[in-house]
Amino acid sequence: MASLFFGSAFAQRGLTDASGFRLTNWMLAGSLAAGIGVGVVVGLCLRHRIPPAPTSETPADARNLSWTGRLRPSTAGTIVLVCAIALTLAVGIWMWMTSGLWFVVLIGALLIPLLPLLSATVSVNADGLRVSASGVTLMRVPRERFKEAHVTTVTPLGEYGGWGPRAGFDGSWGWVTTAGEALRVSRHDTSDLVFTVDDATAAATTINALAVSTDETPVGE
Repeated sequence: MASLFFGSAFAQRGLTDASGFRLTNWMLAGSLAAGIGVGVVVGLCLRHRIPPAPTSETPADARNLSWTGRLRPSTAGTIVLVCAIALTLAVGIWMWMTSGLWFVVLIGALLIPLLPLLSATVSVNADGLRVSASGVTLMRVPRERFKEAHVTTVTPLGEYGGWGPRAGFDGSWGWVTTAGEALRVSRHDTSDLVFTVDDATAAATTINALAVSTDETPVGE
């Protein structure tokens, strides 16, 4: 927003009449790129440094443990997102045809990949936890990170300020798509993860079985 406001003011310097001034696509795109750049730099500087997970051999009784489920999409959230994408594209196409501003169409196109994220696949096996959508891995947690898991309930707005991949007010990190039952995974040396998946009980049972195998120590230690 700062780039947009000050950039447009800078572009109007020396004009005696600014009534005919119009924003350009590159001014809008540059402002967006500047915001993304600052966000990436700040995120890299402030991110929590997680120590490497210790390697351990998967016990024989845990090699065949697995669970696969999907995030529960919110009907209302899906409708709102679809309507937002459709409206943004419609307004963008109209602006493109009338004034040549294609930037709004770009914003609408960038929102489309959010749809598969509402029903991403969560899988747990002897290798760990994996979140994927449309065949693309979005998150991976090695089995050695598992501490414990249990079933909880979440309210997206009250606990995470909205829907989607978000940081929670309690320090956890959630992939929250709807209110209700959710899987909460505690990890060694880092924050908890929360997923609003179907059959969270079975997922927690699988993770706990794998976590017990990870936490086993030889007798006498």
